[in-house]
Amino acid sequence: MKRVNQSEVLGAVVSRPPVLRRIIGVVLPLIILAVAIVGYKGLIQSKKVIEPRKVVEKSWPITIVPVVVGAQTPELRLYGEAVAGRQVDMRTLVTGEIIETGENFKPGGIIKKGDTLVKVDSFEYVAALEEARNSLLEAQARLLEYNARAKLEVDLAQKDLKRAVNLKKQGSISQKAVDDREVTLSLRQQAISQRTNNIEIERARASQQKAVIERLKTAVRRAQRALRNTELNAPFDAYVAKVDGEVGRFVGVNDRVATLIDSQQIDVRFSLSDGQYGRIIADEGSVIGRAVRIVWRVGLNSYDFDGKIERVGAQISASNGGVDVFARLDLKAAKT
Repeated sequence: MKRVNQSEVLGAVVSRPPVLRRIIGVVLPLIILAVAIVGYKGLIQSKKVIEPRKVVEKSWPITIVPVVVGAQTPELRLYGEAVAGRQVDMRTLVTGEIIETGENFKPGGIIKKGDTLVKVDSFEYVAALEEARNSLLEAQARLLEYNARAKLEVDLAQKDLKRAVNLKKQGSISQKAVDDREVTLSLRQQAISQRTNNIEIERARASQQKAVIERLKTAVRRAQRALRNTELNAPFDAYVAKVDGEVGRFVGVNDRVATLIDSQQIDVRFSLSDGQYGRIIADEGSVIGRAVRIVWRVGLNSYDFDGKIERVGAQISASNGGVDVFARLDLKAAKT
């Protein structure tokens, strides 16, 4: 077989007449187009025919209820957060070192009304109470002394008066004896006057001493109260939210030792939009007192509470333009 030289073929094509080259340039694209059309038709004829799926009508079960004509109140489903209905910072009312704390006095602890939170060293307050009591006893004894002196002066004055009267009535004796009696009577009258003054002085001292006694009684009551305040107790059933006082800490007056949250007063705070709040006000006149149902979901468990709206926030929320509303939970009727 004779080997074809590419340069020769190329030279032959180039050396062909221009008319032949034009014919080849027209016929060749037509041939390529015809082959493409034949191939496309073959693909169309060989494709699988897909039949449309028949639509089967489904039947849905429904519940038929009779139509009742009347006013219908829509239910609002809102999201909120639980807040403390009552929260208080417990502070010591006396100064001293904490020497003891309650058993459940810890963050998250549950305490009952009257349980001890902290005890402050009471040595100084016991001493102050004893000192006040002793001062009161001393003042009461001094009052008894003043009253006894006043009574003694009254008795002596009465006796002197009787002697003077008897001397005056005696007129059957000599002139010298009469003169002596008159001098004695004058002296007795002066003694009576002096004793009368002494009586008034003793009575004034007694009155002053009564005022001293009342002041000391107040001091005793203050000392008793200060002694009671060395033990700080829970004012209600509560959860311990924060603890600031521990054994060994020296606390001053009004130092915070704990924060308590009332366990029987839990509120839920949620927001009503401007439109929702306006519709309720237009229909009912107020949102306070309206019943609510609170659902608290914890994992797979749900807790249902009944409640009632108790108050409305004093300010409009800046985030959503609505109003904060607070509802009190009825913990006794809680359902799980």
